[in-house]
Amino acid sequence: MLVTASVMDDSKLLPRGLVEANERILLEAGRLSPRGLRFFRSSLMVWFTSRVDTHGAQRGVALRKAFCDREVHAAIEGGATQVLVLGAGYDTLCWRLAAEFPAVRFIEVDHPATSPPKQRAIEAMGRPDNMTMVSADLGATPLPDVLARVDAWTADDRTIVVAEGLLYYLTGADVVDLFREAAACTGGGSRIAFSYMKPGGPGTGGWVTLGLRLMGEPWIWFITPDELPAFLRPVGWQLRPLTAGSDIAGLDRLAVAERG
Repeated sequence: MLVTASVMDDSKLLPRGLVEANERILLEAGRLSPRGLRFFRSSLMVWFTSRVDTHGAQRGVALRKAFCDREVHAAIEGGATQVLVLGAGYDTLCWRLAAEFPAVRFIEVDHPATSPPKQRAIEAMGRPDNMTMVSADLGATPLPDVLARVDAWTADDRTIVVAEGLLYYLTGADVVDLFREAAACTGGGSRIAFSYMKPGGPGTGGWVTLGLRLMGEPWIWFITPDELPAFLRPVGWQLRPLTAGSDIAGLDRLAVAERG
Protein backbone atom coordinates (compact mmCIF):
# COMPACT_ATOMS: atom_id res chain seq x y z
CA MET A 1 0.00 0.00 0.00
CA LEU A 2 1.35 3.43 -0.97
CA VAL A 3 1.95 5.70 2.00
CA THR A 4 1.03 9.25 1.04
CA ALA A 5 -0.74 12.02 2.91
CA SER A 6 -4.10 10.46 2.02
CA VAL A 7 -3.41 7.09 3.65
CA MET A 8 -4.90 8.30 6.90
CA ASP A 9 -5.67 11.38 8.94
CA ASP A 10 -3.64 10.14 11.93
CA SER A 11 -0.27 11.42 10.72
CA LYS A 12 1.12 11.55 14.26
CA LEU A 13 1.28 7.75 14.23
CA LEU A 14 3.73 7.75 11.34
CA PRO A 15 7.50 8.05 11.81
CA ARG A 16 8.75 11.59 11.26
CA GLY A 17 9.42 12.35 7.60
CA LEU A 18 7.93 9.10 6.29
CA VAL A 19 5.08 10.60 4.28
CA GLU A 20 7.34 13.19 2.65
CA ALA A 21 10.00 10.56 1.85
CA ASN A 22 7.44 8.16 0.40
CA GLU A 23 5.85 10.82 -1.76
CA ARG A 24 9.26 11.87 -3.03
CA ILE A 25 10.35 8.35 -3.93
CA LEU A 26 7.10 7.67 -5.79
CA LEU A 27 7.57 10.88 -7.78
CA GLU A 28 11.21 10.05 -8.59
CA ALA A 29 10.28 6.49 -9.62
CA GLY A 30 7.51 7.72 -11.89
CA ARG A 31 4.86 5.89 -9.89
CA LEU A 32 3.11 9.14 -9.01
CA SER A 33 2.74 12.41 -10.92
CA PRO A 34 2.69 15.86 -9.28
CA ARG A 35 -0.98 16.12 -10.26
CA GLY A 36 -1.67 12.73 -8.73
CA LEU A 37 0.13 13.77 -5.54
CA ARG A 38 -2.07 16.86 -5.22
CA PHE A 39 -5.11 14.61 -5.60
CA PHE A 40 -3.91 12.18 -2.92
CA ARG A 41 -3.24 15.11 -0.59
CA SER A 42 -6.71 16.58 -1.08
CA SER A 43 -9.18 16.68 1.79
CA LEU A 44 -11.66 14.81 -0.40
CA MET A 45 -9.28 11.86 -0.84
CA VAL A 46 -8.44 11.79 2.88
CA TRP A 47 -12.16 11.78 3.67
CA PHE A 48 -12.89 9.05 1.10
CA THR A 49 -10.12 6.68 2.21
CA SER A 50 -11.17 7.03 5.85
CA ARG A 51 -14.74 6.05 4.90
CA VAL A 52 -13.84 2.97 2.84
CA ASP A 53 -11.33 1.68 5.40
CA THR A 54 -13.80 -0.78 6.91
CA HIS A 55 -11.20 -3.06 8.53
CA GLY A 56 -8.72 -0.42 9.70
CA ALA A 57 -6.20 -1.47 7.03
CA GLN A 58 -5.07 2.08 6.28
CA ARG A 59 -4.58 2.97 9.92
CA GLY A 60 -2.79 -0.36 10.21
CA VAL A 61 -0.23 0.77 7.61
CA ALA A 62 0.77 3.64 9.90
CA LEU A 63 0.94 1.36 12.96
CA ARG A 64 3.02 -1.15 11.00
CA LYS A 65 5.47 1.49 9.79
CA ALA A 66 5.80 2.92 13.30
CA PHE A 67 6.41 -0.60 14.65
CA CYS A 68 9.24 -1.23 12.17
CA ASP A 69 10.92 2.08 12.97
CA ARG A 70 10.68 1.44 16.73
CA GLU A 71 12.08 -2.07 16.51
CA VAL A 72 14.95 -1.03 14.23
CA HIS A 73 15.87 1.81 16.60
CA ALA A 74 15.69 -0.57 19.59
CA ALA A 75 17.85 -3.20 17.86
CA ILE A 76 20.49 -0.63 16.93
CA GLU A 77 20.52 0.65 20.52
CA GLY A 78 20.96 -3.00 21.53
CA GLY A 79 24.08 -3.39 19.38
CA ALA A 80 22.85 -4.25 15.87
CA THR A 81 25.26 -3.07 13.19
CA GLN A 82 23.23 -4.20 10.16
CA VAL A 83 19.64 -3.62 9.05
CA LEU A 84 18.21 -5.97 6.42
CA VAL A 85 14.85 -5.19 4.81
CA LEU A 86 13.29 -8.01 2.78
CA GLY A 87 10.76 -7.32 0.04
CA ALA A 88 11.27 -3.59 0.55
CA GLY A 89 9.12 -2.31 -2.31
CA TYR A 90 8.91 1.49 -2.05
CA ASP A 91 9.47 1.53 1.71
CA THR A 92 11.87 4.30 2.79
CA LEU A 93 13.07 2.99 6.17
CA CYS A 94 16.66 2.34 5.03
CA TRP A 95 16.96 5.65 3.19
CA ARG A 96 15.57 7.62 6.15
CA LEU A 97 17.57 5.92 8.90
CA ALA A 98 20.90 5.46 7.10
CA ALA A 99 21.73 9.14 7.60
CA GLU A 100 20.74 8.94 11.27
CA PHE A 101 23.00 5.92 11.89
CA PRO A 102 26.08 6.31 9.62
CA ALA A 103 27.96 3.51 11.43
CA VAL A 104 25.18 0.98 10.69
CA ARG A 105 24.91 -0.81 7.34
CA PHE A 106 21.47 -0.80 5.70
CA ILE A 107 20.70 -3.44 3.06
CA GLU A 108 17.50 -3.91 1.05
CA VAL A 109 16.66 -7.03 -0.95
CA ASP A 110 13.80 -6.86 -3.43
CA HIS A 111 12.59 -8.75 -6.47
CA PRO A 112 14.16 -7.84 -9.86
CA ALA A 113 10.73 -6.95 -11.19
CA THR A 114 10.28 -4.11 -8.71
CA SER A 115 13.77 -3.17 -7.55
CA PRO A 116 15.22 -1.20 -10.54
CA PRO A 117 12.75 1.75 -10.50
CA LYS A 118 13.31 2.20 -6.78
CA GLN A 119 17.07 2.01 -7.18
CA ARG A 120 16.92 4.78 -9.77
CA ALA A 121 14.73 6.86 -7.47
CA ILE A 122 17.05 6.41 -4.48
CA GLU A 123 20.09 7.39 -6.56
CA ALA A 124 18.24 10.54 -7.66
CA MET A 125 17.34 11.34 -4.04
CA GLY A 126 20.90 10.73 -2.88
CA ARG A 127 21.76 7.23 -1.71
CA PRO A 128 23.69 7.22 1.58
CA ASP A 129 27.06 5.47 1.45
CA ASN A 130 25.91 2.98 4.12
CA MET A 131 22.86 1.87 2.12
CA THR A 132 23.00 -1.05 -0.33
CA MET A 133 20.16 -2.15 -2.61
CA VAL A 134 20.13 -5.72 -3.92
CA SER A 135 17.95 -7.05 -6.72
CA ALA A 136 17.32 -10.78 -6.20
CA ASP A 137 14.60 -13.40 -6.42
CA LEU A 138 14.65 -15.12 -3.03
CA GLY A 139 12.39 -17.82 -4.42
CA ALA A 140 15.22 -18.86 -6.73
CA THR A 141 18.32 -18.02 -4.67
CA PRO A 142 18.69 -18.65 -0.91
CA LEU A 143 19.14 -15.52 1.18
CA PRO A 144 22.64 -16.49 2.47
CA ASP A 145 23.83 -16.90 -1.13
CA VAL A 146 22.41 -13.51 -2.10
CA LEU A 147 24.05 -11.75 0.85
CA ALA A 148 27.37 -13.56 0.35
CA ARG A 149 27.77 -11.46 -2.81
CA VAL A 150 27.15 -8.19 -0.94
CA ASP A 151 30.39 -6.53 0.16
CA ALA A 152 28.64 -4.58 2.93
CA TRP A 153 27.26 -7.74 4.56
CA THR A 154 28.92 -9.57 7.46
CA ALA A 155 27.18 -12.83 8.35
CA ASP A 156 28.41 -12.92 11.96
CA ASP A 157 27.23 -9.41 12.88
CA ARG A 158 24.21 -8.64 15.04
CA THR A 159 21.38 -7.71 12.66
CA ILE A 160 17.78 -6.55 12.65
CA VAL A 161 15.82 -8.13 9.79
CA VAL A 162 12.54 -6.53 8.69
CA ALA A 163 9.86 -8.54 6.87
CA GLU A 164 6.91 -6.16 6.75
CA GLY A 165 3.81 -6.93 4.70
CA LEU A 166 5.56 -9.91 3.14
CA LEU A 167 4.94 -13.27 4.82
CA TYR A 168 1.26 -13.74 3.95
CA TYR A 169 2.13 -13.64 0.24
CA LEU A 170 4.46 -16.64 0.63
CA THR A 171 3.79 -20.36 0.87
CA GLY A 172 4.29 -22.06 4.23
CA ALA A 173 7.47 -23.73 2.95
CA ASP A 174 8.84 -20.38 1.77
CA VAL A 175 8.14 -18.78 5.16
CA VAL A 176 10.01 -21.61 6.91
CA ASP A 177 12.95 -21.17 4.49
CA LEU A 178 13.01 -17.41 5.04
CA PHE A 179 13.28 -17.69 8.82
CA ARG A 180 15.87 -20.47 8.66
CA GLU A 181 17.96 -18.61 6.11
CA ALA A 182 17.74 -15.36 8.08
CA ALA A 183 19.01 -17.20 11.15
CA ALA A 184 21.82 -18.81 9.14
CA CYS A 185 23.23 -15.52 7.85
CA THR A 186 23.00 -13.33 10.96
CA GLY A 187 25.00 -13.20 14.18
CA GLY A 188 24.01 -13.97 17.75
CA GLY A 189 21.49 -11.61 19.30
CA SER A 190 20.00 -10.75 15.90
CA ARG A 191 16.29 -9.99 15.66
CA ILE A 192 13.57 -10.22 13.03
CA ALA A 193 10.59 -7.85 13.06
CA PHE A 194 7.66 -9.01 10.96
CA SER A 195 3.95 -8.73 10.31
CA TYR A 196 1.61 -11.65 9.75
CA MET A 197 -2.09 -12.49 9.67
CA LYS A 198 -4.14 -14.94 11.64
CA PRO A 199 -6.61 -17.21 9.78
CA GLY A 200 -10.19 -16.02 9.70
CA GLY A 201 -9.30 -12.48 10.73
CA PRO A 202 -11.11 -9.37 9.42
CA GLY A 203 -10.52 -8.82 5.72
CA THR A 204 -9.21 -12.36 5.08
CA GLY A 205 -12.32 -13.40 3.20
CA GLY A 206 -14.95 -12.05 0.83
CA TRP A 207 -14.23 -9.16 -1.54
CA VAL A 208 -10.77 -8.44 -0.12
CA THR A 209 -9.50 -11.94 -0.85
CA LEU A 210 -11.19 -12.00 -4.24
CA GLY A 211 -9.64 -8.67 -5.22
CA LEU A 212 -6.14 -9.81 -4.24
CA ARG A 213 -6.51 -13.02 -6.21
CA LEU A 214 -7.64 -11.09 -9.28
CA MET A 215 -4.53 -8.90 -8.93
CA GLY A 216 -2.37 -12.02 -8.74
CA GLU A 217 -1.28 -11.35 -5.14
CA PRO A 218 -3.40 -13.62 -2.93
CA TRP A 219 -2.78 -14.00 0.80
CA ILE A 220 -1.52 -17.53 1.38
CA TRP A 221 0.16 -17.96 4.78
CA PHE A 222 -1.63 -17.47 8.09
CA ILE A 223 -0.78 -18.32 11.69
CA THR A 224 -2.36 -17.61 15.07
CA PRO A 225 -0.48 -15.74 17.81
CA ASP A 226 -0.67 -18.87 19.99
CA GLU A 227 1.01 -20.97 17.28
CA LEU A 228 3.82 -18.51 16.67
CA PRO A 229 6.28 -19.54 19.46
CA ALA A 230 6.18 -23.22 18.45
CA PHE A 231 6.62 -22.27 14.79
CA LEU A 232 9.64 -20.06 15.45
CA ARG A 233 11.70 -22.37 17.70
CA PRO A 234 12.56 -25.04 15.06
CA VAL A 235 13.56 -22.37 12.53
CA GLY A 236 16.06 -20.73 14.88
CA TRP A 237 14.10 -17.94 16.57
CA GLN A 238 12.32 -17.24 19.83
CA LEU A 239 9.55 -14.71 20.35
CA ARG A 240 10.42 -11.60 22.36
CA PRO A 241 8.29 -8.75 23.73
CA LEU A 242 7.56 -5.80 21.48
CA THR A 243 9.44 -2.62 22.26
CA ALA A 244 6.18 -0.68 22.70
CA GLY A 245 2.58 -0.60 21.57
CA SER A 246 0.00 -3.18 20.58
CA ASP A 247 0.66 -6.27 18.47
CA ILE A 248 -2.36 -5.47 16.27
CA ALA A 249 -2.11 -3.13 13.27
CA GLY A 250 -5.32 -3.14 11.26
CA LEU A 251 -5.43 -6.48 9.47
CA ASP A 252 -1.90 -7.35 10.56
CA ARG A 253 -0.37 -8.82 13.69
CA LEU A 254 3.11 -7.66 14.67
CA ALA A 255 5.94 -9.67 16.21
CA VAL A 256 9.64 -9.61 16.98
CA ALA A 257 11.83 -12.67 17.45
CA GLU A 258 15.47 -13.12 18.50
CA ARG A 259 17.91 -15.71 17.26
CA GLY A 260 17.72 -18.74 19.51
